[in-house]
Amino acid sequence: MEVKAYDDSQAKLQHLTWIFNTFVFLQIFNYINCRKVGERDFNVLEKFFHNKFFLGILLFTFSFQYILTNVFSSISGCKPLNKGEWGACLVVGSTPLLISVLLKLTPGSWVDRIPTENLANENARKKSVIVDAFNATQKGGPKKKD
Repeated sequence: MEVKAYDDSQAKLQHLTWIFNTFVFLQIFNYINCRKVGERDFNVLEKFFHNKFFLGILLFTFSFQYILTNVFSSISGCKPLNKGEWGACLVVGSTPLLISVLLKLTPGSWVDRIPTENLANENARKKSVIVDAFNATQKGGPKKKD
């Protein structure tokens, strides 16, 4: 019974390591994707090696992830990954590049059809008891009842 529990815990640890690694790759590819935000800026790799600071952050993030996962796996609570698992995490993590292209190719008329009446209006001031109480204290405090 203990062997099965150990195997189950190792499988769970492996699964959580894949999720963690994929999440980090999603972030790395989102860094790359955020370099071009225009409606028709498709080439996110244009002038890729132009900004050394950006490349340093990418290299640091990837290196730190590798070291955290494979070298210091006992500290980080991860299970070391093999090359195939790294590749799978990399492929899944690169999906923001594809999603960005698809969103940029979406016609504006399709976007206009999306009903937005029920979405929250972030610019509207909502009644808040806490904010009203704070504002009252800033204006001389609450009035005492006699």
